[in-house]
Amino acid sequence: MFRRGLVLLSMLPPMGIYIYSAWDSRNQALEREKADVTRTLSRLAAAHEGMMAATRQILMTFSRLPDVQNLNTAATNKILRELLKHNPLYGNIFILNAEGMFISSAEPFTPQSLKERKYFQDVLRTMDFSAGEYVVGAAIKRPVFHLAYPISDGRGRFKGVVGVALDIARYGNLFSMAKLPEGSTFSMTDHKGTVLYHFPAPEKYIGKADTPEMIKNMSSSSEEGLFVAFGVDGIKRFYAYRRFHLKKDDPTYLYMRVGIQEETVLSSSKKSLMISGILFCFALLIAILSSWFISKVVIVKRLERLVNATHKLAQGELTTRAGLSYEKDELGELARSFDVMAERLEEKEHERRLAEEEERRNREETERLAGEMAIMAEIGRLISSTLDIEEVYDRFAAETRKLIPFDSLIVNLKKPREDTLDVAYASGADIPERRKGGSFPLKGSVSEVAMRTRTGLIVRSADILKKTDRFSTLGVNLQAGLLSMMGAPLISRDEAIGALVFRAEKQNAYTEQDLRLAERIGAQIAGAIANAQLFADRKRMEEEILEMSFRDQMTELYNRRGFITLAGQQIKAANRAKRPMRLTFVDCDGLKWINDTLGHEEGDRALIDTANVLRQTFRESDIIARLGGDEFAVLSIDATDMNPEDFSKRLQQNIDAGNAQEARPYKLAISWGTAVYDPESPISLDELMSSADELMYAQKKAKSKNGK
Repeated sequence: MFRRGLVLLSMLPPMGIYIYSAWDSRNQALEREKADVTRTLSRLAAAHEGMMAATRQILMTFSRLPDVQNLNTAATNKILRELLKHNPLYGNIFILNAEGMFISSAEPFTPQSLKERKYFQDVLRTMDFSAGEYVVGAAIKRPVFHLAYPISDGRGRFKGVVGVALDIARYGNLFSMAKLPEGSTFSMTDHKGTVLYHFPAPEKYIGKADTPEMIKNMSSSSEEGLFVAFGVDGIKRFYAYRRFHLKKDDPTYLYMRVGIQEETVLSSSKKSLMISGILFCFALLIAILSSWFISKVVIVKRLERLVNATHKLAQGELTTRAGLSYEKDELGELARSFDVMAERLEEKEHERRLAEEEERRNREETERLAGEMAIMAEIGRLISSTLDIEEVYDRFAAETRKLIPFDSLIVNLKKPREDTLDVAYASGADIPERRKGGSFPLKGSVSEVAMRTRTGLIVRSADILKKTDRFSTLGVNLQAGLLSMMGAPLISRDEAIGALVFRAEKQNAYTEQDLRLAERIGAQIAGAIANAQLFADRKRMEEEILEMSFRDQMTELYNRRGFITLAGQQIKAANRAKRPMRLTFVDCDGLKWINDTLGHEEGDRALIDTANVLRQTFRESDIIARLGGDEFAVLSIDATDMNPEDFSKRLQQNIDAGNAQEARPYKLAISWGTAVYDPESPISLDELMSSADELMYAQKKAKSKNGK
């Protein structure tokens, strides 16, 4: 009885250690995997939301272009094809008119009505950004997911829809590249429960209905969470899910989930449990055998030492050993087994700490990558939010600084057909030869190497002096106290258009990881810069065409259309500022006689001379125009300091000076009349022009009576 009691007493602590260790190992494994699958889903969800925000900004900006507003098929087809080249995740970009008819597309299409599609009906209902559902694209004949934005005029009237067809296979493949444990799954489902993408074996599940159990678990009261279920392949997994909405109270348009096999989660804890069980059974067997020799005093003392060691081990002192010699008897073998078990527990604890450290590093790396992806998504949103990239350069630099520290960030763009770089943007330390708007030679610069090799490079502090001969422009770094430098190429449509250059005062400030980030940032902003240049050129061309339509080709003054447009704007401004103006009507006297007698070439010369006299007489801010024939008009913007007598004297002096200098068979003569616009008693532009015209003809009539 005594011996059995000693056996039971000696085995209770190891049994408690075994049970506690097994249960704790299982719980720790579950918590680690739940945290990992939740972080993985959060990272993928952040990337998806970044893509949605960028697409919304692109569609919103595109919907406001004049050609899109006018539903110009030929012009928009060309623009859509250019945009599609820079957005590989899109299968197509297209425009539908107000009746839902296909009128423009980046890909070849057959005109057809798509007004029954969900995204079209949602845009028509909400007049806002909308998401579609799983369909086979009308133009590209592949599974797609549509995103759309309304086209409306200045009064908010619906004119059509501009949309993108998200290529499901390409988009889903981007997410499936995330590092997931073996046997894991990733799925996206639309609002009806149709599978948009499933990894692995997407071709087996895309377009099929998701299981009712999955939809039920993801439709709970919580927008995101965890559950355990059997997948479509019959394997039990832990799943993390999230529902997505375009706006807070909108219905769900997308479900996303990540699953990890339960067997994978518990395999390590089961293995540890099995090893501990074997060791426990072995220890129990040894203890039972040793009880037959417990009657000897020396064995009892040795056993007491072993029991004490067991108590210490149970209290967590894993370095404890039996302290007995391994004699060739049962107690010696038991001591050996105890020490082996304690050693293995110590090793296991060490492995657990190593695993926790590895988990911590993985968690920090995951958080770092998630942070990078979030910042990259924000950079993408910024640069796609406008076609005028000058508006977002400062915010772009602020976001970039969160990823890569710098004391100077410069965007250099190559001038077309010239070996010169323009500084398009500069942030941070002032470098006299690298200020915004400046230019410098391409040859001998870090930008040249980055553009030529199409890869980034780091110039460390020790290399700056050493490589001055190779990089002849590096002297500006030394003058500004910048000892580290890094360059990344800007490549768009397979053409190097410039470089992104980082500088820092700290020695050896940049790493290979920084270089990879700089290359990714350069690749992201290059397309936006190219698009901005494309639209800037187009806008400049449109402005030049508009300016030409406002100009008289002979005199290079404004024509009637330009004058009426600008004068109308100035009358509104004068009414707001309560500022008077003067409108002067001018007539080139005797033009018909000059044309009939001396020819139209001489008549044209008389008109040009009249235009020059008016330029000399009036201010640069005044609006001078040839209305047609021999009639001219001048709107003096601010007439508060304009004395009519001084004005008439100056005008006549300029006419006389012109006649004295020019050898003509006639004397240039001009009649004029000036009407005052009073904002306290406003009249229309037509009324003001009629008043000035009457005063001009009154002067012309008076000249005729006097024989002049």
